Amino acid sequence: MADGGFTLIELLIVIGLIALILGLVTPRILAGKERAEEKLCKSKAEMINQAIVEYVMDHGESPGSDVGSVIRALADDDHQTGITYIRREDLGIDEQNRCAGKSFDLDTQGRVPKLTWPKRP
Repeated sequence: MADGGFTLIELLIVIGLIALILGLVTPRILAGKERAEEKLCKSKAEMINQAIVEYVMDHGESPGSDVGSVIRALADDDHQTGITYIRREDLGIDEQNRCAGKSFDLDTQGRVPKLTWPKRP
């Protein structure tokens, strides 16, 4: 058989090897994407926390007691100071105040509330 073509067995072996490689690589790619989204959301939480600190310094009180009220207080124009602490479009979070499908947590234990990103299970 010197026609230079591939046999069915050779073709199946190549397809099997490609499937095996994809099976090994795909979970790592997805895990990397999750880690990147997590870092982005943690970064957004830090940006919001900085805005919360600035709000508390200006007003002497917390901007709210839940994530939604905090985001609204920071994103709306402040009538006392004329300041918008953070632009909602810069946050990249949805209407339910979620990032990458997960909700932020709000720690209200201290004088200044702090947004946190849920830990991985």
